[in-house]
Amino acid sequence: MTIIILTPLAINHNRDWRGQYDDWIYDEIRYSLENRVGNRTNGIVAVYTPEAEPYLISGKENGAVSIRDVDNLFRKNMMNVKEQYKLNSNPNIYDRDYDSYCSLISWSTFVSDMGRYVDIAFRKRDEVDKYNIVKRL
Repeated sequence: MTIIILTPLAINHNRDWRGQYDDWIYDEIRYSLENRVGNRTNGIVAVYTPEAEPYLISGKENGAVSIRDVDNLFRKNMMNVKEQYKLNSNPNIYDRDYDSYCSLISWSTFVSDMGRYVDIAFRKRDEVDKYNIVKRL
């Protein structure tokens, strides 16, 4: 299982002068998503710090949040459950815990119940075929 800590500087992947990804977080996520001999695809939890929240969350309404589209591999693995496994039938509403291969959780929520999010990540790792996984940008 992979836990990523998102600060304002870690939200968008860094690129080199040629425009290629040159970012250790990108490499860690990519490596975690690979399924190879001796290492299967890991579950991923992205934990954002309070300082990073305004860069990731654009609104909170009626218990629902809007997540900004950022240049990060974790974001491409959110809201990516295959339609037949989606918990909510509304096409614009996704369950935070189970409709995204990568869960995006605030720091305070994560530290209040770490075991829950670790267990969810392990469950998704065992059900990886339910998701449309993006392994590279």
